[in-house]
Amino acid sequence: MPSPKKLGKHLEWHGNRIRVVVRVPPSMLTKFGKGKLKETLNTTDPLEAEREKVDVIKRLRALLNGTRSTTVRANLSAEAMEWRELVEREDAGEEVVTGSEVLIHEGEEVVVPYSIRDVLADHVDRIEHKHGHDAGQSFAAVALGEQTPLIALVDRWFEERSEMSIGYREDIKRALGLLEAWCDEKRVRKTVEAIT
Repeated sequence: MPSPKKLGKHLEWHGNRIRVVVRVPPSMLTKFGKGKLKETLNTTDPLEAEREKVDVIKRLRALLNGTRSTTVRANLSAEAMEWRELVEREDAGEEVVTGSEVLIHEGEEVVVPYSIRDVLADHVDRIEHKHGHDAGQSFAAVALGEQTPLIALVDRWFEERSEMSIGYREDIKRALGLLEAWCDEKRVRKTVEAIT
């Protein structure tokens, strides 16, 4: 049997078929659960595979870039959960120091404290400017307790269940990653409230 022809970058033989291979960055290994993304082509001709691989590589890299933007969203979700705690504390009557403004009313200085919701509104505007309207609105919904991100409470849950093995925790995080990927595919919000 003759040996298979040498293939170009991002291509490898898989039996008598050719497939495209794109490495997963180390920071995303947990998210994908594997070191490479692979897609088998419908050809055994190396020249044709070279032409077909371009679109496949773009698609696989888009999947990786989508995951990178997921990391930004995860960071925003974690920050929004911190804001939620401040909003809840203020709603419960606790004084949350956020700053104040000095106004002159009838010749007298009046100190008007900012509520956490006022400061939050300014912060949401900055997020919308940097990450877009949807990101800002999602941030506000989480901070105001209207939505709960799927991954937001998992670490807290792990702390409560200290007997869980590291492997089991990783399995749970991987399953949540798959659920989030499904949400992206089906265009479902990645919140506890959206999952039935």
